[in-house]
Amino acid sequence: MSGTSARILIVGGGPRAAGILERIQANVDLLAGFRLDIDVADPHVPGAGRIWRPDQSPMLLMNSHAEDVSVFTDDSVECAGPARPGPNLHQWARLVSAGEIALPDVDVDLRSEIAGLQPKSFASRRLLSQYLSWFYATTVTEFPDSVTVTPHTQLVTSVTPDGQGYRAELADGTVLDADAVVLSLGHTDAADSPRASALIDFAERHRLFYSPPAQSHELDLSPVGADEDVLVSGMGLAFIDVMAQLSEGRGGVFHPDPRPGEPDRLRYEPSGQEPRMWVGSRRGVPYHSKITAELRGEFSPAMTFLTRDYVDGLPGAINFRRDLLPVITAECEYFVYREILTGHPEWSALDWAEFAPRFRAAVAAGSDRSDLIAEAVPDARLHLDLAWLDQPFAGELFATLADVEAALVDYVSEDLRLATSPDHSEKQALFLALLHVHMQLARIVPVDRLDADSRQDFPDRWQSFFSLLDSGPPPHRLHQLLALHRAGLLRFLGPGVSVTADSATGTFTAVSAHSPLRISARNYIDAFLPPQVVEGTANPLIAQLIADGMAREERVLSADGDAGTGRLGIDARYHLLRPDGDAHERVWATGPTSSEIPLGAFSRPHTNAAPFQRNDAMARDILRSVRQGPAGARQDRAERVTAGVCR
Repeated sequence: MSGTSARILIVGGGPRAAGILERIQANVDLLAGFRLDIDVADPHVPGAGRIWRPDQSPMLLMNSHAEDVSVFTDDSVECAGPARPGPNLHQWARLVSAGEIALPDVDVDLRSEIAGLQPKSFASRRLLSQYLSWFYATTVTEFPDSVTVTPHTQLVTSVTPDGQGYRAELADGTVLDADAVVLSLGHTDAADSPRASALIDFAERHRLFYSPPAQSHELDLSPVGADEDVLVSGMGLAFIDVMAQLSEGRGGVFHPDPRPGEPDRLRYEPSGQEPRMWVGSRRGVPYHSKITAELRGEFSPAMTFLTRDYVDGLPGAINFRRDLLPVITAECEYFVYREILTGHPEWSALDWAEFAPRFRAAVAAGSDRSDLIAEAVPDARLHLDLAWLDQPFAGELFATLADVEAALVDYVSEDLRLATSPDHSEKQALFLALLHVHMQLARIVPVDRLDADSRQDFPDRWQSFFSLLDSGPPPHRLHQLLALHRAGLLRFLGPGVSVTADSATGTFTAVSAHSPLRISARNYIDAFLPPQVVEGTANPLIAQLIADGMAREERVLSADGDAGTGRLGIDARYHLLRPDGDAHERVWATGPTSSEIPLGAFSRPHTNAAPFQRNDAMARDILRSVRQGPAGARQDRAERVTAGVCR
């Protein structure tokens, strides 16, 4: 780094990297005339990255409404840097259709989708790819002349210290020098999973098909033949993508088949090329449908119980179940019953003005609230039960497979009825409660204060619960699921399912802890994202950083002893940690490969989105570091943590 210039390398070019780059642009005045050269290295399209690459099937959809997707830091975001408002996905599509935004090389089908995109549409992922790429390109063009941004469509294979800076090597042999490095690697793969390796070996020996955890848009399911049985583990979003590829992707067609009380019911017309899917998971149920009802009552996103003052006031180590889960539950109840009592007088026996202070007093006293809730909302079917939502079949035993399937059909049908009814806005209130709680946890819970037992619950188990209720598919996907079941092409295995390699039969066999079922098949799909790992990673850069002692895996104590989380350890400023616990002053890490509390790279507009707060804090730290040097960066640390900018 010379006296008047510096060079930054951003490893990864997906939406999180683009968001950090945008915040660097928004805060560029911090350079005070300093020259900055930025290299962005990613083998995929800048802005979109691997997950949102433009060459994936149009069948694969987002699970958020177009109006709820934004990459811009708007006026609601509480951060030190300036806001930079911009269009959400739907508004952007309108600007494209009006000719105010030009898109090169977009095919006819994609232009048709853009023209027809509505606020409540679930856009294809390849359409989102265009939005993200445009965001990246727009950000780059708005930098002043004193800043250059150079993309490199290559994988970074190593980063090593070199004097006062770093030296990075790309897959094609290119070498880049940098004064500071930002690791925004996104989702990476595992090169060596003992379970997957054993199943792959078993499949090869017995001439079976096994698909290990992978990005669903990169799957090759062609070896699964027509009319064959295929076991599918997992019922989240990866499963929904598998379902689409093995039905519509095989030439089948869904037709409207409305019935009284079921206006969105579908009928599936097979092509004859479909396999028969047997699906199950730990919970045994798919993620909940996205909700269509609008709120009717009073609403505020502000947290009443899960506040920074509450967390800061907790003595000693924080236990997630003891200290956080009760206030999370209270927060969700407050959102839901506020909506019922102010928006549904036909269900209410108390006014909100009377209920709210009594509820807050009960929470403050730690007393039981069930009688108050029953008094206010007499219909017990409307009472919120988070434990049941998390494990709807806990302790339940089924005598036959027919009983399992009947229970699952009823469960999915009821979820769809509630999610798509305009009369059940309390479901939208719960959705919003969980969304704001999720972001609040990322803002105010210091991970290093959690006790050992809590690291079994947070963030991973909490993330699973949040995804179940808030990250589900569009409603029509669950209608498709039921239509495939009626057509005999999708069968439910239910909860507590495990799949093993059965050497006696030379097949994969599924069994359940909740029923006597035992189903064998020659095809098996693990419908999960690849696990994030440090040991056994397929990413050469992560492997090199660990091998050279530049980074360490985050490790936590649990009842089973010391265990790695599979993520790179970082501090509260997102600085990469060395094995001795010291932080690299000029290396930052973020995203799913790091130990930060996971959040998406984009968010709903006007929600004070935590990802944008993080991006701004990182960008300002980066700029001050390269402008002021290591001493300035260390001085800035205390200032920013005190100000509460970081999580």
